[in-house]
Formats: sequence, structure tokens, C-alpha cells
Amino acid sequence: MPDSKLNEVYAQGMKQHPYGYALFKPRDSTIIKPGLCGFFDDNSNWTTIVDTTTIPDNHTHFQPLKKKYDPCLDQPETLKWGPQYSQSVTSKWFDVTGKVKVPAGIPAGVKAYSTYRSSDAFGAVLLAGPDILHERFKYKKPFRKWVKHNFRTLSQINDVQDNHVWVITGTYSAPQCWLNAWQNTQNVVSVGFEAQAADVATAGLESDNSRYVVFVEGLRFKFWKLWPFSGYKQQQLEGAMMASPDMDSEDQLEGNDPDKVIWWEEWGED
Repeated sequence: MPDSKLNEVYAQGMKQHPYGYALFKPRDSTIIKPGLCGFFDDNSNWTTIVDTTTIPDNHTHFQPLKKKYDPCLDQPETLKWGPQYSQSVTSKWFDVTGKVKVPAGIPAGVKAYSTYRSSDAFGAVLLAGPDILHERFKYKKPFRKWVKHNFRTLSQINDVQDNHVWVITGTYSAPQCWLNAWQNTQNVVSVGFEAQAADVATAGLESDNSRYVVFVEGLRFKFWKLWPFSGYKQQQLEGAMMASPDMDSEDQLEGNDPDKVIWWEEWGED
């Protein structure tokens, strides 16, 4: 399965957690950060189109964020997580004492281990920590308005027609992370821990002084050309795809081409 497809399956599987869109390939927090507009390609690599927070008034192509709609960067929040796994996954905890036999692949000397099994075709488990840094803008509405004012320019960029475009409004990052995803109900994933606690600090992972983004919040949208649909069918599609649950009359897209529509959704806290 291509990375782009597996990334989507993984994100949907982890949607039960209130942190936004889960990244199957965590990225360095210097590459993905709040305020960036860009997209993930077929290999799940991130490409930045523009930093919406640094666009000057005289930019050649993009209009800047409107000054009266300050998105307001929130105070960073530090969190602690245990293992995060998809909805169909169940876990079991085992203390390693005496002559208890541990699963193959678990290193010697562990104090405990957990197993993870999925009752559905897909399962995933994520360990991230020891601290989780949540960085976000307080409000998404300024970015919705930015998309509205830059709709035409965005829709004409190479590769945009083939990918979901993001405006990142928040990230969850950690100095250490490990994840496993599988598509087999018979699969069992085992993780060893060096202490009696199921967290990344006791899983023996290495750190390289970087932080890795494991979830993103933001606006995700996609453009389509409608030709050769009839005008009636085009109107139906425009009504369906240009709507957003949080888009009021003030936010309706302007300057759009008559043969393009936008599909739109939001991930994470508002």
C-alpha cells in the first residue's frame, strides 16, 4: 500500500484521540509547525507552499492574514501520554518476573512488556514522550478567511490538484516516538519496558535532541475541476463540496473559478 494511503488509514484509525490528524511518518518540528500551508505527497513527505504568518503586504501571489483577524498563538502546553492506539486495539500488560518467557524480539533485561492486538483488519499503536508539546493558534477562523482570499492562487499550484492541502494550526510533538501499524487481525505487537510503566521513557528509545510531530491540527482541503459536468450537476457539487460545518456566509469562498470546487474539513480543537 502506498505511504499516502497508509497514512490516511492510520490517521482515520487514530481519529478517536482528540489530537487531530495522526502522522504515519512523524516529522521534525522545524519542518511542520503552526501557520504553514502545504501538502503531503505520495510518500507522505511534507512540502511547504507558504508560511501564512510571514506573508508581506506586497507578496507577489498570496494575500497576508488580515491584521484584524489575529489568530493569536496560544501558550504552549506540556502533556504526558501513555500508549495511544486505534479504536479496535486491546492491550495486555505483563510483569517479567522469575522465569517468565518473553515474546521473540523483546530484549533481555526488560521489567515488563505489553502486547497489542486488533479485532479489525487495521491496528496501530503509538508511543510518544516523555513529554508532549502542544503548540497551536487559538483560532482557526483567521486561516479559513486566508484560504477564502487565496483560493484562486492555491488552486493553480502544481501538485495541489493531486493532494490534500493543509493549513497547519497546531502540532503535538515529542523528543521520542515509536509507532507500529498493521493490517492483519492475527498480528500481535509486543513492546518491552525497562520499568513498571508503559511509556516511551521506559521503552529504551534513543533521542537525538529533535522533536517529532505526531499529530497535526488544521484545515485540510482539496480542489477539483468539474468539466465536463453539466451546469446543473456542477451546482449540486459546489453546494456539497464548498460547504463546511463552521463556514458561515461571511466565510464563503470568493474569486473561485466556475469549474473548480473545494472539499473541506477541519482536524483538532477549534
